[in-house]
Amino acid sequence: MIGKKEESNIRIGESILQEDELEFTVKYGKETFTLKYPSPIERAAIELEISRRLGGQSRESFPESHLSMIESTAYVNALVVPEKSPEWFKSAWTCYDEECIKTLYVGYWQFRREIQKKSIPYKAEGDNKGSKS
Repeated sequence: MIGKKEESNIRIGESILQEDELEFTVKYGKETFTLKYPSPIERAAIELEISRRLGGQSRESFPESHLSMIESTAYVNALVVPEKSPEWFKSAWTCYDEECIKTLYVGYWQFRREIQKKSIPYKAEGDNKGSKS
């Protein structure tokens, strides 16, 4: 039908998801943030932003704590859905609450694990098809 926006199906592995199934919420204190699972091209853009923030130098040349903060901030900044999150949160780059950033990033990784569990077909123990013995 012309003029009607159609829901698009998104395939991840064996799963067929709707756009709204890629949004998830993370509680931080009494507030709830909404984040959206990134597409592969969005993940590539986030990784490019991380590289830019690191000045193009290798990740190994930075202390783990510094690298972790840059990675988590880049991901959270890109994934938070502003209109469905607390009004005070404008950008992860300007947020002084490191615990908030860390909590949202952990929430992303937990959701990512759930998506991967649902989308990757179960491989039975002892099923070694295609592997060399």
